[in-house]
Amino acid sequence: MRYWIEIWCKRILVALVWGLVLLGSQASANPVEKHILILNGFSPEVTAVEAFNSGLKREFQRQPDYIASYSYEYLDITRFNQEGYLEECARHFQVNYEKQKPDLIVAEDTVTQFLGDYAQQIFPDVPIVALQPREPQAIAANITWVGDVRDDLRRNIELILQLKPSTKKIVIIAGDSILEPEALEAFLHLASPYEVQAELVFTNKLSREAMVAEVEESGEDSAILFLSCLVDITGQRYASEQVLKELYQVAKGPIYTSDSSLLGQGAVGGYQRNWIAAGEEAARAGVAVLKGEEYLPEEPLLNTYAFDGRELKKWHIDKALLPADSVVQYKEPSFWERYEGWLFSGGAILFASVFILYLLFKHSRRNAAEEKIKQINR
Repeated sequence: MRYWIEIWCKRILVALVWGLVLLGSQASANPVEKHILILNGFSPEVTAVEAFNSGLKREFQRQPDYIASYSYEYLDITRFNQEGYLEECARHFQVNYEKQKPDLIVAEDTVTQFLGDYAQQIFPDVPIVALQPREPQAIAANITWVGDVRDDLRRNIELILQLKPSTKKIVIIAGDSILEPEALEAFLHLASPYEVQAELVFTNKLSREAMVAEVEESGEDSAILFLSCLVDITGQRYASEQVLKELYQVAKGPIYTSDSSLLGQGAVGGYQRNWIAAGEEAARAGVAVLKGEEYLPEEPLLNTYAFDGRELKKWHIDKALLPADSVVQYKEPSFWERYEGWLFSGGAILFASVFILYLLFKHSRRNAAEEKIKQINR
C-alpha cells in the first residue's frame, strides 16, 4: 500500500511541475502590451537622441514578457527656454495623456527639472526611469535613476595630454544653451592643475564664427575638445555635427569629443557617452520596474573610451598609449583584409586553370600513347 501511495504522489508531483511549465510557457507566449512614453530634452534630429531611442527599443524587443508601444515627446529646451514654456508643456501633456496614461516613462537627464516641477501633477502614479543628472534629487517617489552619462572634461583633458604630451593649447568647444554650460561649470574648479601644462580656451561665450576662427588660429601643438554647440552666444541654433564639420576643415590638431554619436565624423574620439548603451540600460531598469522588482545596476558602462582608427593614424597617435579598455572603430583595413576576396578569387581561378591545363596535358599524352600502340599493332 505504501508503495502505491509513493507512486501516485510522484505522478501528481510530476503533473504539477509540467502544469507550471505549461502555464509559464503560455504566459511567455502571450506577452503583455505596455505603452512607454520617451521624454527627451532635445529635438529629434540630434543624433544622440536617435541612438538612445534605438538602444531602448532594441532591449525591449529582447524581453519576452512585454510588447512595447511608444510615444515620443521632445521638449527641445535649447530652442524654447523662455519663461512659462515648461508650464505650457505640462498643460499639453496633461490634456494629451489624461485619458490614457503611459505604463512607464523613460526620461533623458536634461528633463530632470521638468519632472521635478510637474511629474507628480501630470503622472502621479506612473513609474519613471530617468538617466541620472549631475546632482540627482529625490524629485519624485516613483523615479528610478539609471547610470551616469555626463560629460567628463577631466578625463578627456588627461587623455589629450597623455596621448600628446607636447600639447600646449586645448580649445574646449561648447555652446551657450541652457543645457551646455553645466559640464564647464562643474569642471572650472578642477582646471588649475591642467592650466600649468596647457592653455585652456573656453568658447561658450563666442559666436560660431569666432569658435571656428579660434580653432583655425591654433597651431599644430593644439587640440580641440568638442562637447557640443547647439546654441552660440548670439542665440543662433546649430546641429553639433554641422559645427564639428566646420572645425575639422580648419583644425591643425586632433579633435576629441565626449559624445559617441559624433564618432566617425572627424573626431579622434575620447571618453564618451554611449547613448545606445544608456538606452539599453534604461530599458532593463524599466522592465524591472514594470515587474515590480528592484532595479540593481551592475555598474553599466555608459561612458567608454572609443576612438576612430582613421583619425588616430592621421594624427600619428600611438594606439599603445590608449587606455586599456579602449574600443577602436573605423580601423584602416590591412592589405590582406582589403584584398582578401580578390586574392581568394584569383587563387581559385589560377588553381582551376592549372588543373585544367594538367588534365589537357594528360589527355594529350594518353591520346598520343594510344595512337602509338595502334601503329605498332598495325
